[in-house]
Amino acid sequence: MRFLTFLTVAGLAGAETLEPDRFEKETVVAGGRDITQFDVAADGRIVLLELKGTVKVHDPTTHLTIPAGELKTLAQADAGALGLALARDFATTGHVFIYYSPDVTPRVMRLARVTL
Repeated sequence: MRFLTFLTVAGLAGAETLEPDRFEKETVVAGGRDITQFDVAADGRIVLLELKGTVKVHDPTTHLTIPAGELKTLAQADAGALGLALARDFATTGHVFIYYSPDVTPRVMRLARVTL
């Protein structure tokens, strides 16, 4: 992440001054607890992963965010539910990949495919 930040800053150094009114800030999902990763489906739904293993889905049409499931994770230090990605065929399969540390086995990380 530091590398990407460096590239962004370096790329902007020679650019024209940015106009703040060209951008809008919008809070899409409020009230998340330690969101570690999210992905956006083709239909606009946002699937979120929280550090303690809760998976939530935000519906852009109703503006509601609901829990969709939970993994039992060991959420301490550098462990917990850390990564989430929707499968390429998510629209037809509902498959989601989650990278997490299970609560029963310390110092182990797992990659699981679940169906939403």
